[in-house]
Amino acid sequence: MDGILVSDQNWWTRFLRRHPNLDLVLFLVFMALLGPFVCWLVYRPPEVSATVSSFRGLDPGHRAAAPPTFAVTLRARNRDAWRHCFKPGNGSAVVSYAGVPLARADLPGFCVPALSAATVRFVATGDGFGMPDELHESMEGQRARRERVALAVRVRLDEDLVVPHNPVDWSPMLTLYWCEAMLDGHPPSQCAAFRMTKR
Repeated sequence: MDGILVSDQNWWTRFLRRHPNLDLVLFLVFMALLGPFVCWLVYRPPEVSATVSSFRGLDPGHRAAAPPTFAVTLRARNRDAWRHCFKPGNGSAVVSYAGVPLARADLPGFCVPALSAATVRFVATGDGFGMPDELHESMEGQRARRERVALAVRVRLDEDLVVPHNPVDWSPMLTLYWCEAMLDGHPPSQCAAFRMTKR
């Protein structure tokens, strides 16, 4: 029809032509919002270290008057933006020397605040008095040579939810930590973490 101009452009195309940088601005805004959201969902187990602060009952079995007992301090550091809480009664720890378990403990429930740290102290105790003679001789030989005596502290922590505030149905997580703690109480190294999903 004469005198009538029909445009094949919709309102969005005309709007973008009048604002040529708007698509770039929207993309940057989207990425700025997506980054924190992804970080919010990423699960990272707390970093854990273990220190043996005191011990007793490490005599050979025929001379021992008490079971092997270790006072252990766990320090957990949370790098996430939400707290991690672990159920009481389901957490446990085992203290071993040269691959032989010497003592165990049930861990209390505790929480690690967001972007913070928490300290958990517990006492692990053995079932029988003293240590096997061969283990005792090995440990005393290391101490006589002024070598550092390394203990293995295996920690199991049972977490209810990976992301408590997320509507997605996450499975509960079981985290196993393998720590090396020195009998002389030297500064600890970070424990190795192994995660498993409970079904």
